[in-house]
Amino acid sequence: MIFYLYFFLFLVLFSYGKTAVFQDKKENFWTLDYVRIFFFALVISVFLGIRDLSIGCDSGTYVKIFQDPKSYNAEIEKGFAFINKLLGYLSKNGNFYLFSISFFIAFMQVLCYYKISNENYLMYSILYLSFFYFYQFHLNIMREGLAITFVTFAFILYRKRKFKLYFLFTLIACTLHITALIGFLYPVFYKINKTKFTSVFYMIITIVLLFTPLVSRFIAFIPEVHWSISKIKWYFVIADPVRIKQTHLISFSIIFLFILNYSKMEKSSCFDLYKFYIVFFAFISIFGECVLVYDRFYFYLQVLEPILIYEFRVLFKEKRVFNVLILFFSFLMSLFTIFIWGSRNFITPYKIGIL
Repeated sequence: MIFYLYFFLFLVLFSYGKTAVFQDKKENFWTLDYVRIFFFALVISVFLGIRDLSIGCDSGTYVKIFQDPKSYNAEIEKGFAFINKLLGYLSKNGNFYLFSISFFIAFMQVLCYYKISNENYLMYSILYLSFFYFYQFHLNIMREGLAITFVTFAFILYRKRKFKLYFLFTLIACTLHITALIGFLYPVFYKINKTKFTSVFYMIITIVLLFTPLVSRFIAFIPEVHWSISKIKWYFVIADPVRIKQTHLISFSIIFLFILNYSKMEKSSCFDLYKFYIVFFAFISIFGECVLVYDRFYFYLQVLEPILIYEFRVLFKEKRVFNVLILFFSFLMSLFTIFIWGSRNFITPYKIGIL
């Protein structure tokens, strides 16, 4: 697995290195940044695309569906089936498929960060690479990974008051993975947190829901007058509750630091994203006793964390010192992800596939 670490270090150097061609921010600003995003995504997708097809989890199933759609009995969302069909016209090679999906996920995600901040998007991206959900998107939940990038992009469009495009991108995301329906709730999450008091209120709700069986006791009293209610009850019965992990410590740390420094954080251009994040976290905590549902929605929340972590730079006078701290944090997180968390899941020793 040391190959993963070398990969991460290369991306840090590639992204953060000050080369002459990328230092010119006045001429061809638009072109150069988009070229950099393209090559950033290309390096990621080549690395992930040439892997042995056995590396991953659900990705192996997706390759089989791509090569033989009839081999999968369950129904696949129409948008994802269309992408498979479109790529199938070009090649039926499994590595080509992994490369193509990874490229699109990586490009869209970095583009999302760029649309939020064209100055800090590379630092957001470095943080993004150090978290476990980056590997989840590419080695496991590829279909939902695509949907998450579309929903995130849609939310950015909403934030810029491009409401029709927001609706269109969210709708496209729903054709990729049904969980993308949560994107239609983003305007509600975005509007209902106005003050520090409401932020504290939502934080308390989150803690109560995650650490008590309050929801399951409430659901137990609901009469089963419709099959959907029975289905919800069944999910809560068969599923395990959420286990508080290091990812939750990061989530809670973001919220606590934001609330403690509320007035200072108003200087951040992403101040509204923190408030949105708090409400979103409180909402998904409703499913804290049903990890099957909770985890699917938590990924939609986590892609915002690189932005929110880096935006704490407004609390530091020395921005360069903060950048060094961020790189160090990213390095430690990547070590943890690859050698501890990843090795217990689906990040197996890397092997090159046969193209």
